[in-house]
Amino acid sequence: MLLWVGTLLDMASTYLMVVVVSDEFREVNQNYLAANGDFLLVNFLTINGVFLLVFSLATMFALRNRNMVKKYIRETALGAHAKGELSSKKYRVVIEWRPFAVYAKEELTSKKYCRKEDFVSHKKVVASVSTLVVVGSVGGARFLFFVNNLTEYYGYSGFMSLFLRAFPAVHEQFALHIVFAIAVIALYPMTYLLLRLTAR
Repeated sequence: MLLWVGTLLDMASTYLMVVVVSDEFREVNQNYLAANGDFLLVNFLTINGVFLLVFSLATMFALRNRNMVKKYIRETALGAHAKGELSSKKYRVVIEWRPFAVYAKEELTSKKYCRKEDFVSHKKVVASVSTLVVVGSVGGARFLFFVNNLTEYYGYSGFMSLFLRAFPAVHEQFALHIVFAIAVIALYPMTYLLLRLTAR
């Protein structure tokens, strides 16, 4: 939800600011401009469409083992996830693959021990959770850029303008990437908290 809502709001505000209101094309929007300086709506929609497609597919792959992902998020705090303290005995027993030889014969025929979730790799679950958090943080960063555009629309300085004032020598495209990366990193803990709330 963060990915789609943030991206669509950022797209709408960017189009409003660049085309409808100001008709001024800053260097930061150069990917959407033709050689003569005209705004290319097709490029605008294509770039953002590919962006949404790639991150949406990443989300779908991360949710293939949804039950184990939810269990991991419920039982693992952000600090443990970030520091690599990920393998509590309680969690390992549930998800690590074990050869059939370790099960008693009567256990093999039990649905309790033959669930697909019992054979999901621990690393795969951790990677899936990390992917979900990154995708959510990226969507949150796009939402922050929507807030930035809205702030500038009402005549105030957004965080992009403040960053460029603080570092005037930095190219606008490079500054955009730096601010975007900072926003994603800053939103990582909040996104993890939101995932824990939804997993409950």
